[in-house]
Parts: sequence; structure tokens; C-alpha cells
Amino acid sequence: MKNSFSHIFFYDEEYIIPKKGSFDYRTKTGMIIAWNDEQAKMFLNVKRMKCLSVFGLEGSLVRDVVFERRQSTANILYFKYEYVKNKNIENYYQYEVIKPIMEQISLREVTEDIYCMLKDYQHGIVNFKDRVISEWLNRILIKINDIDIKDSIERALIKYVGIVTSKLLWNIYHGDISEMGKDISSIVYIFSEVNCEWEKSL
Repeated sequence: MKNSFSHIFFYDEEYIIPKKGSFDYRTKTGMIIAWNDEQAKMFLNVKRMKCLSVFGLEGSLVRDVVFERRQSTANILYFKYEYVKNKNIENYYQYEVIKPIMEQISLREVTEDIYCMLKDYQHGIVNFKDRVISEWLNRILIKINDIDIKDSIERALIKYVGIVTSKLLWNIYHGDISEMGKDISSIVYIFSEVNCEWEKSL
């Protein structure tokens, strides 16, 4: 699924979109290219901002940003950042799982489906001993026309269910399904951004 990243910096009632922006999840640093000298000076003068990052209609995330320096007289600025909700979700990214799902399906849709199944299980509506997972897999896989990749997509989906239901739910959210549900957009965004960085490095 093709989507693009957008970044909106804001403080008080001011919203600013730079010409270009990039973030490094490993070092929690980034850079932007301002449109002109005036905008570059404004970023440095304000220094502390928030940044809303959006990945198409899939996910979004808010970060706290601190601008540190400007590259000479160019309109390139460097900053450090932290997630507003710093939960280290990126530690659970797996390339061989996320990449095939993002290429063929909506990661947002898949994550929401898993969350809904967990909520139904919590309320006693479903039992995972039933054919809940297999029926869900069939509903997704029937949309994929290329028979040669169905097996790999199925394996990725099963592994992603494990990432969400065991690693994220318990290691990050301590079993609180509702709290995890509030962060679906951020989870999808972080996995999407990390996947993009992995693609660049290969």
C-alpha cells in the first residue's frame, strides 16, 4: 500500500510545514530543510516545538522536538526529539513481518482487527479456541490475487498477531487492551517509519 509521510511542526497557534523532514529512530535525531532563510531562523528562535507526523491515512504520531543548530547559512536544521508517548514500540519491529503486510494490505486495518478480536475476547464474545483467527486470515487472504505470495503473507500475519498480542500488549501496555487501543495510530506510524528506514538501508 503506497502512502507518504508528512510532518507539521507547531507551537502555540502556529503551524509550519518545512520543505523536507527526516527522522532517525535509532538516535532520536532528525533534520529539516526550511523553505527560506526566514523560516529557518524562526525554527531556531522558537527552538522547542511539537511535530505531528502522518503516514497517509494509516497512522500518526506526535513528537517533542528541540532544534539544536543550523548548517552554516543553508536552510538545513538539525534537532533532537522524543515521542510524546515514549514506549519503545520500535523495538518490536520485524522487517520480514511488517514489510509484506505493508506491501499488500493496510497495516492499520490489520492492527485494528487484532485489537477488536482482543476486545471481543476480553468481553467473552469470542474464544480463540474457535476458528476466529483462521476465519479472519481467510477474509484477508481472499483479497490477495497473487497466489504465490499468499503463504508468505499468511505467515507474516500470524507473526504480527503474536507481536501485538504478546509483545506489545504485555511488554508495553502491561495487559491493558484499552490503553493499547488508544495508541493504534502511533503503533502503525512507528512501524511504518522504521520500515521505510530499513528499506533505505538495504
